[in-house]
Amino acid sequence: MKEKNPVWQGTLALMVLHTLEAMGPQHGFGLARRIEQISDELLAVNHGTLYPVLLKLEQEGSIASDWGTSDNNRKARYYRLTRTGRKQLAVERAHWEQTTGIMDFGVRILAPGSLGPGQISHVDEVQRDRFHETLLCPVTARTSSVSMTFSAFCGAS
Repeated sequence: MKEKNPVWQGTLALMVLHTLEAMGPQHGFGLARRIEQISDELLAVNHGTLYPVLLKLEQEGSIASDWGTSDNNRKARYYRLTRTGRKQLAVERAHWEQTTGIMDFGVRILAPGSLGPGQISHVDEVQRDRFHETLLCPVTARTSSVSMTFSAFCGAS
């Protein structure tokens, strides 16, 4: 059996918005199951984390909810994406792609056996400068869940 990992803090809202966009209205349990299925059962969605995220997204106006009947004839709250949620999803997707692109670039530069400190000049200068300014000296990632500092790499003491 595969070991399940918890969902990274701050990414669950993005997964919820994306799932609602792709599948339409879903109840909480359905959202959790779909996210777990999409991850090939590698992620575990904690319901104690999911419902506060749903409440927050609803309070922000990104999703709305209505009561309905589930497949097993139980009363369930169904969540749907709003126009505001679609806009937020577009912004969050762009931010996610930018952040993961920066991280991927940084991992490739700093990976053992790849480029050493004296070899970084071989990387495209524009990319290197953007990576350096955005991530390395010091960085507080633009997401609420990630915060890291690489001051030593930048020469700060």
